[in-house]
Amino acid sequence: MDSSVESSRKSSLDTILVCLSLCVPSVYFGGVNSLLLILTCLSVTAVSEYLLMKLICKRNLLSEFSFVSSALTIALLLPSDAPLYVGAAASLFSVAVAVFPFGSRLNTPFVPSAVGVAFAVTAFKNELSYGKDLASLIKNGQVMSLDFFSVTDILSGSLPGAMGTTSLLTLFAAGLYLFIRKKERLIPSFGFILSSGILALLFPRVSSDRLTSVFLELSAGSLIFTALLLINHPVTLPSKKLHGFLYGLSGGVITMALRHFSPVLMPEIFSVLIMNALLPAVTGETVNRKVLIRKERQLNETTLS
Repeated sequence: MDSSVESSRKSSLDTILVCLSLCVPSVYFGGVNSLLLILTCLSVTAVSEYLLMKLICKRNLLSEFSFVSSALTIALLLPSDAPLYVGAAASLFSVAVAVFPFGSRLNTPFVPSAVGVAFAVTAFKNELSYGKDLASLIKNGQVMSLDFFSVTDILSGSLPGAMGTTSLLTLFAAGLYLFIRKKERLIPSFGFILSSGILALLFPRVSSDRLTSVFLELSAGSLIFTALLLINHPVTLPSKKLHGFLYGLSGGVITMALRHFSPVLMPEIFSVLIMNALLPAVTGETVNRKVLIRKERQLNETTLS
């Protein structure tokens, strides 16, 4: 098996395990529709990727499992009551726009799941119930302190919102797992959370103390989810640690700017896509260049051993 494919497969398996752990509270609180939404995203992603790759006579890479992690991510970034056709459309769009034109998930400059979710929240805005989540309530000035919600609700995942983003306890456990598995992958995540937290401290949108502002901003929306699974996506992850940190740091700044000044839903997702587009400017690398660097590094390690 090609070394880049094997590396992608290992990273995808880690992401899949994290997503599956997030599916548990999602299905528990969201019910049957949550489970059907997850299955819909998985089936549509697999079928569309298989057929489109056949269309251009490309080798099928379904066996490296990245389509599973992408599909689960899309499902977990949708509300539990989202119509099944929204999940299907988001999954199909992610493959058709962010995978098919580039011939492989290993070559795409964008995170496919982020592309699919961005399409869903734009095209199906009225069908999605994000307006009741913590991020939207803060933006509309309806949550000004912790008196509106208990910390237990925020930690457990019982609040409205995207399925995989509301259970902070599960997200913390996922972060610990990723830290144990591969610390370097969390460097952009740390930068993303750090800049978001600092801006929440300096420019609070709630009337209570500044530390409460930090807690609510980091708990709201998909910020922690994005930090753990999207801003550090293996294909768009910068090769150098410093570049990765700056990449994540910039993503957090863009996220908070969009939260303050833009009406878009799920601003964290759009910040990831903006950073994908800015990758050459931040790191001096492109995705294809990153693949070559990774292959050269793995070849050197094989030679030395």
